[in-house]
Amino acid sequence: MILCHYQKKQKNTPYKAWVCFENHSRGQYKQVILDTGEVAHVGCNALRVNDRILKTALYDIVTQIVKPQKQALINEMQAEFAKMNKPKDNSKKIADIEKQIGEIDEQLDMLALQLAKKVITEERYARVARIQEKELAELRNTLAELKQSNNTSVDTQTYINACIAELERIVNLEDNEINEGLFERITKRIVVYPLNILEIHLSFMAMPIRLQYRTSGKGEFYNVEFDLLAQSDFDELMKKAPRNEIQNS
Repeated sequence: MILCHYQKKQKNTPYKAWVCFENHSRGQYKQVILDTGEVAHVGCNALRVNDRILKTALYDIVTQIVKPQKQALINEMQAEFAKMNKPKDNSKKIADIEKQIGEIDEQLDMLALQLAKKVITEERYARVARIQEKELAELRNTLAELKQSNNTSVDTQTYINACIAELERIVNLEDNEINEGLFERITKRIVVYPLNILEIHLSFMAMPIRLQYRTSGKGEFYNVEFDLLAQSDFDELMKKAPRNEIQNS
């Protein structure tokens, strides 16, 4: 869900909030018939979130979760990526496929020789060669994928290093440097659920952070407080959430 800025006046006071771009531009989730006759799904039922709530949530995440728990987050990040991208030893599969490719190449050479000696007709040559070349192309594609997957651990470590570098940079920021520009750079995705729940995906973390907020007071006395939700807490709360409000979050 991509959020966009939403602003209006309430009783002469500017009200700022963030809302899903799809909801803002197309309204609630619905089916529409395109000019081609095809059915498309547009819109979104996701909820708005107050600008102050969202910025306070991001500020608290940086100052109260990211900074104090830097090393724990790094350890969690490395463990999660290791689990998701466990290196595979494809050397035996690669050797087997390379052997098959060599055998088919030899068969094609033999086929061409038989054609040259007029042992087989051009029609038979074309038919057999077409089948073998198709198999050869499939094997070469599989071989390329296997070789690429062997390099996954290198790519993953590069990504982890970049995430850790970003985390280190954030930890060393002064409080007055934690601002909207930083939030925009480090936030990949935000999901707004019913029951005042925010799910925030940060660019340098494998898993999202889920918060449930409560507000009190008005004007200069307006206050926002958050509870950090574990996965089990989130799952339990989602059982109570109205299904029509969360289906497209």
